[in-house]
Formats: sequence, C-alpha cells, structure tokens
Amino acid sequence: MDAVRLKAMCAFLFFFIMAIADFYFSFQSVTNYLILPPTVVYSWIGCFSFLFSITLISVSLAPGYVAIYGVGMPDIAMKYLGRVIVITFVFALVGAFIFSAWYKSELEDKGYKKCVGIPSGWMPGTAERYTLDESICKLSNEGNDVS
Repeated sequence: MDAVRLKAMCAFLFFFIMAIADFYFSFQSVTNYLILPPTVVYSWIGCFSFLFSITLISVSLAPGYVAIYGVGMPDIAMKYLGRVIVITFVFALVGAFIFSAWYKSELEDKGYKKCVGIPSGWMPGTAERYTLDESICKLSNEGNDVS
C-alpha cells in the first residue's frame, strides 16, 4: 500500500469511527430525552450531534474513495459530495432547532418546570434543567449562587 492510500485510509477510519461514536453516544442522549425522566438536563447539542453523524459519514467518503482506488474522486463526484455535506450540515442545524422547540414545548405540556441557572457540568447557554418537582431546582441552585 503506497503512502497516499495509507494516509487516505487513516483519514477514512478517523472520520468513520468518529461518525459511529458520535451516532452511538448522541443516540443514547436523544433516547434518554424521549423517556422523560423526572429531571431532564436538555441540550440542543445532543440532537445536533445525532444528526451531524450523517455529515461525518459523508465526509469520510472522499478519503475512502482514495484508499480504495488510489486516486482522487472525479470532480463531478466531489461536486455532488460537497453539496451532500452542506445539505446534511444544514439539515442537522435546522433539525436540532426544530426538535429543540418541539421538545421544550412537550416538556412544558407534561408539567415540567424550567430551573433557573446553569446545570452543573455545563457551559452557559448549552443546557437547561427541567424537572417535575420544583424543590429539586432550589436544592441544585443553592451551591451555584455567585455573589
């Protein structure tokens, strides 16, 4: 196997394994959201990551082609692959925001209350805690006061 094919195989394996791992972990996250436990820490990034795994698989196709055939993809195939990558990325963003809007309204319809503050272990703006019992919000926020 020549150096170009070996590098392409490494790139293919890197992106493909990342896509599979991303799909696996984000699938667990999304299914946990749909179970509706008593306390939910929701992040739109979980849904985005789930849908973004499709984009990562698309990205792995170009180095996979080089690893198999030893030459770059034809220009027309690269043009279509580029469009697929852009479309799947936009689909992941839009899908994540649509799911987020639907899921938050679903939580509110089921009687969940949004806790004030940042959930422990999350960066500001990335996650929100919802709970059926408001006393859990008060307990979790006691140690998070910033004076």
